Amino acid sequence: MSTNTPNNNDPYANNTPGSDPAQGQYGAQQPYNQQPPAYGSPYPGGYPQGQNFGPATHYPDNKLGGWALGLGLATFVLGCAFFTSIPAMIVGKKGMRAADEGRANNRGLALAGFILGIVGTVLYVLLGGLLIVVAMNGGFDDDYSRSSYNYSYNGANSISVAQQLTR
Repeated sequence: MSTNTPNNNDPYANNTPGSDPAQGQYGAQQPYNQQPPAYGSPYPGGYPQGQNFGPATHYPDNKLGGWALGLGLATFVLGCAFFTSIPAMIVGKKGMRAADEGRANNRGLALAGFILGIVGTVLYVLLGGLLIVVAMNGGFDDDYSRSSYNYSYNGANSISVAQQLTR
């Protein structure tokens, strides 16, 4: 390619004497003595409008399913069933409803959290009932007087090891 032939891909290649390369394809610069446009009015040169890419993409709202599963797991891992099992059931039910309505796509997580919340609540109620029954039957008493063992070594009922072996 020779140096005198213009390149069709180069916008500055057709610089003939008298043409202003600063004007280029964007138009002439406004004179300096003009007033700027009023606030809110369109720019005199105009800005090119952007492309319309269509409606915004819908991202599913998967927070409820994740929270339900986290609360359900915390019921067993952290042992705080009183604080997490019932909220796991509530949030899991809301997450399943959101998945059924199409607002979320993780119905399985919400269902797992809901089931873990139910199991945690049932176990918590059973454990509470067992503790109440044991407490009512005196299972937590510190009274050793009803014990059949005699812990005194000098008492009348104590016998030596030799006597125990000869019996």
